[in-house]
Amino acid sequence: MKKLPFLLVCFSILTLNIKAQDAKDGLTFSQSGLAGTARFVGMGGAFNSLGNDFTTLSWNPAGLGVYKSFDLMITPAMGFNNTKSTYNGTDGKDFQPMFNIANTGVVVPFLVSKEGRGLRSVQFAFGFNRLNDYNNKSDASGSNLGNTSLTDYYVNLANNGVWNDQMQMAYNCYLIDTVQGSNGNQYFSYLSGQNLKQHETVNTWGSQNEIVLSMGANYGDKLYIGGTLGFPKINYNYESVYSETDRTTQQRFSETDTKEINGAGVNFKMGAIYRPVEYLRLGLALHTPTYYYRMNYFQHTEMWGDINKNVPEIYEYSEFADDNFEMTTPMKVLAGVSTVIAQRAIISVEYEYQDPSLTRFWYRSEYTEDQNIINDDISYKYKPTHNIKIGGEYTYENYAFRAGYGFYSSPYAKNEDGQKINTGKRETFSVGLGYKGEVCYVDLAYAYTLSQEDSYFYNPSVMPVNPVFNTINKHNVVVTLGMKIRN
Repeated sequence: MKKLPFLLVCFSILTLNIKAQDAKDGLTFSQSGLAGTARFVGMGGAFNSLGNDFTTLSWNPAGLGVYKSFDLMITPAMGFNNTKSTYNGTDGKDFQPMFNIANTGVVVPFLVSKEGRGLRSVQFAFGFNRLNDYNNKSDASGSNLGNTSLTDYYVNLANNGVWNDQMQMAYNCYLIDTVQGSNGNQYFSYLSGQNLKQHETVNTWGSQNEIVLSMGANYGDKLYIGGTLGFPKINYNYESVYSETDRTTQQRFSETDTKEINGAGVNFKMGAIYRPVEYLRLGLALHTPTYYYRMNYFQHTEMWGDINKNVPEIYEYSEFADDNFEMTTPMKVLAGVSTVIAQRAIISVEYEYQDPSLTRFWYRSEYTEDQNIINDDISYKYKPTHNIKIGGEYTYENYAFRAGYGFYSSPYAKNEDGQKINTGKRETFSVGLGYKGEVCYVDLAYAYTLSQEDSYFYNPSVMPVNPVFNTINKHNVVVTLGMKIRN
């Protein structure tokens, strides 16, 4: 684990009851998943130098310039996540089903000229694309192996002068108490910490969708350009339930933390696709930073304790809401190359660059110090990502067969010892099938995403605790139904 100066960690926690966004939220909102039409998903998202697919409006809008037909489509999707969490040698599993609409939209092309090197056609499109899905559940539990407890974490903070609403709740529930004769300056825990069962369930849900308004153009069937004005919307919900039970004394407590973040933003995407020869296409796209101008936040914490057997069970509750902060997520640069083989097969490769360490939260003036702390934490923990996508398609008569692969590098930086803070890499594997009639078409795809990421019951920079090793298996099936009418 990367080591932050202890006083900085403590100060960050001290302001937690004021602003409870954290660096992980910034990472979550800057990333995108494999979502879109079944053709896009089936080819692993490697569409930077291709086109004629609605999802490209959110990636390389130059793909809109390739359209020569009116297109109306919708993509329902369903699947599930299966998360395995291992803590101190004990495995836990949880399952989360999901159903959503991955995208829908309409493309309208206008023919300008049938030949020549100049402008051949322009295209307009409107609709929405799903960029990410936040649905997941995890369940981790195990013995603390005689090591630390969350109550030790609170004791350490209290003894270093950290006190906020959450600390007050821990005190009221007897998770911590003052040492007699210390004049209230020293604290201890009633839990022995030697034979504890620790258990946490984490449930996240929500999505990131983008309304797109796009325009494309075709110059001589050689150069395609396009631009998209995007209006992304975030709806993110998080709930964790953490508990500890002393197997010897039966002392126990639980803490439930929930938060809801939603907001709307705006960005602009521009791109070009160039076809120097019949069988080769080169693509390049640039996404501006996304500015979320209206972000709303709500969090509440519940704490329950049966620690001090001399008093009844105690329940505490606190909440905080804020509807006036902003956020920017970093720009993206994408490049791709594809080749057409014998008018039947396509092989496409795409590279994507983004630096999540540039994500920034913007608070009201009275919270400037809190804003600087979380932004410094984001800069410290993350690094640029380099993502590679590879896809292929083979057509036979009216049928198309597809496959794709994606590798998404870890966004986590290294600490002073040269060790990564976390894992965080992802891989995607996909296959697809399509049928195209004279007017209507249908595409089907299956995608499997494998990712690994560590989590901690509490901050190991404050109190040592072993990581929970999470392996997330995401299975997704998408079906695109559409109709194309050629001019």
